[in-house]
Amino acid sequence: SAAQTAPAYNLGKQINAGGWIEDWASASKDRRITLLSGSQPYSDYRIEFQAQIENKAVGWMYRGVNPRNYYVVKIEKLKSGIEPVVAVVRYAVIDGKNERRVETLLPMKVRVDTHYKVRFDAVGSEFAVWVQDQKIDEWRDTRLGSGGVGLYAEGDEIAAIDGTVNVYELVSTR
Repeated sequence: SAAQTAPAYNLGKQINAGGWIEDWASASKDRRITLLSGSQPYSDYRIEFQAQIENKAVGWMYRGVNPRNYYVVKIEKLKSGIEPVVAVVRYAVIDGKNERRVETLLPMKVRVDTHYKVRFDAVGSEFAVWVQDQKIDEWRDTRLGSGGVGLYAEGDEIAAIDGTVNVYELVSTR
């Protein structure tokens, strides 16, 4: 069965080598990326944080090879209002260009002031996102094998992070 062949991972050490590097992609005018220093060598990790959308989206970057090649995931308001329409949006940035967006609507009702509990796993070429402890999306992409983790915003997107962003190495139990 699939459950028996799925890789098993334990949380390894927390990755927090040297704090955060602001303006990692400073050459890009409309993107703001804050990189977790020391996270670049890693390929398998879990990101956990809580955040509130202040304007449009809360986003993060993973497998950041350099400021022109990385992946993005966001929790984005597609439609505003008291009960906004919100989706997990993901895409790759390759050679500095955003590729096709994939949107997955959140299945739960949210409000304008919702605090989102986020978990993201990157293991090999497989990725998954949980919001409010529900798996929302999972996918495969083999292009960027390792790279840094960071917070991401573009344009007028603003997020408020509650507490700390925790990043853990994932270690195979095989």
